Amino acid sequence: MTYDAQGRLALTEDSGGRVSAMYHSVLADRRHVTLTFPRYEDLATDKYYGPVSYSVTNHAGKVEASGVIAVALAGSTVAPTVFIDESGVDPITAVDTGSSFGSVAQLSVSIYDLTGTQQQEQRAYFVIPSSLLLHRWRT
Repeated sequence: MTYDAQGRLALTEDSGGRVSAMYHSVLADRRHVTLTFPRYEDLATDKYYGPVSYSVTNHAGKVEASGVIAVALAGSTVAPTVFIDESGVDPITAVDTGSSFGSVAQLSVSIYDLTGTQQQEQRAYFVIPSSLLLHRWRT
């Protein structure tokens, strides 16, 4: 296992030699974003494979949005630092689809009270909206 500078899990290797990677980021409102890549290869250029597990955690440590990001079958050599647009607050539009990374393919959302601790509602999207801000997303 390998950890990043903040002590968060970054790479793991299973007994068969397969390496998986995690990337941590934040949105503009400081909610934590975690991307988990099931396969990572450290070649001449780093290569990340999907499907990528995606989660956005609120300030109380509760998962507000989680889903799957589809990545091209050949993988992506784009650096993870461009996968999430940190200037936005919308969990859908923050995924950088312009980098050939991929797009949100599955999504579920939990709506919490003002304290961010008591879940009031849960939504599963079968058709991914263009934005959660348009769907009464609370930030």
